[in-house]
Amino acid sequence: MAKKVLILGSGVSGLIVGSLLSEVAEVTVIEQSEHVGGRVQSVNVQGYQFDVGATLITPYFIDFLSTKVGVKLDMVDITWDIVATKERIPMRIDFSLTALEDLHKITGRPWTSFLWPMLMFFTHIHDLKTMSIKEFLEEIDLDKKLQVFLTAGSVDAGLPTDMASAYTLKLLEYAHNFKYPVGGTSQIPQRLAEKFKSNGGTIRTSTNVAGIKEKRGSVEVYVESGHGSETIEADYVVSCMGVPHTLNVLKFKTKQIKNARKLLARSRPTIQTTHLLYAYEGNAKANYKGRAPLLNYYPLDTIDEINGIMKGALNGVNQFKGFYVHFPALVDETQVIDGKYPLSFWSVTTQNPSEEDIVKFRQFAEEEYTRYLPDFKERAQFLGYQSPRSFIALYNDPGTTSNVAGTVDFPVFPSQLSKRVYMAGSAVEVEFASSVIQASMSAYKVAMHLKKML
Repeated sequence: MAKKVLILGSGVSGLIVGSLLSEVAEVTVIEQSEHVGGRVQSVNVQGYQFDVGATLITPYFIDFLSTKVGVKLDMVDITWDIVATKERIPMRIDFSLTALEDLHKITGRPWTSFLWPMLMFFTHIHDLKTMSIKEFLEEIDLDKKLQVFLTAGSVDAGLPTDMASAYTLKLLEYAHNFKYPVGGTSQIPQRLAEKFKSNGGTIRTSTNVAGIKEKRGSVEVYVESGHGSETIEADYVVSCMGVPHTLNVLKFKTKQIKNARKLLARSRPTIQTTHLLYAYEGNAKANYKGRAPLLNYYPLDTIDEINGIMKGALNGVNQFKGFYVHFPALVDETQVIDGKYPLSFWSVTTQNPSEEDIVKFRQFAEEEYTRYLPDFKERAQFLGYQSPRSFIALYNDPGTTSNVAGTVDFPVFPSQLSKRVYMAGSAVEVEFASSVIQASMSAYKVAMHLKKML
């Protein structure tokens, strides 16, 4: 008789674990919302699709899903840029090396992700002339850390500081190969769900997990739905609900659970992103004066000012001095509805920004974006805003905590909580920047471990 496995949460990690284990076991995915996808999905607002989380997909992730999970995606090419209004922020390769060395001295940690300077290197993406990626891969032995670097987009990703600068150059060129899922990022969980179901897996939506208790030889999961409460028994459980939720519903104790709770207690909720949603009616392709559909726009003079935006949000202060523009409809025509282009502005904010904050954000974004769409204020309809707390685990998962402005520390939560209960996700056994890639790698590792046992 096939073993029974319960997967809690239908984000990318949950669907990957489910797709792989459903080949050898009877698997059910429990999802509290009405839709699958978790952080990686698009939401419909007045007929337009807006992405909640991941916006840039690397070729590595596409290949990972295809070769490891058996899921193929329909993609279009998309580019991302960072600009300043007064002038492009000058950066040199030797600055990266110095910054990483200084960071090492400050934190005492040799391998810390240095987020903002990495992003700012994109300011010279069109000025650098280096060997081709093909030549690069032919000349350098691809060890695990380098693969992580090319996957996650971190400046060092665990590489020695004297090598980080050279690899950063390759990241800039590699960025030209970013992809975007046709129709929105919901395509990713939808394809994974299709794969899972084709293997005989079952997905139960609108079902909340109230408790998990391990017994001798099995695990009981207490769930609640519109049909009432019930207890589901399984041989193994993999929670992909996020570290805080998972630890909150565990009804038994182990050394691993105790240690995970101690680690969580030392962390804290930090910041999130707030998205302004618009529909632009006009000839966007002809009128748009930018260089890339995805744009980080910070009209500031120094990196310290940019880091100050994140630091301010961590301290409860919103500063609307820049934004990220998400405009995939420029390259994905399936998103254009009756001649109107959906686009959104994203800003790092405190949790639960006030209506006054939203007004300030709108005023800043609408005024500044006329540099790229001159008639934006006249021809764009404001549809509302959203503040998805689960948008980027790097910033808002209580399993992560910022330690120095511009740097992020990732506590490493264990994947195995007991003999029969596991976790997977972007904050579990973190090897690099918390992301959809990290969630996928975590899921794959857990799935391969359990597959051997099943």
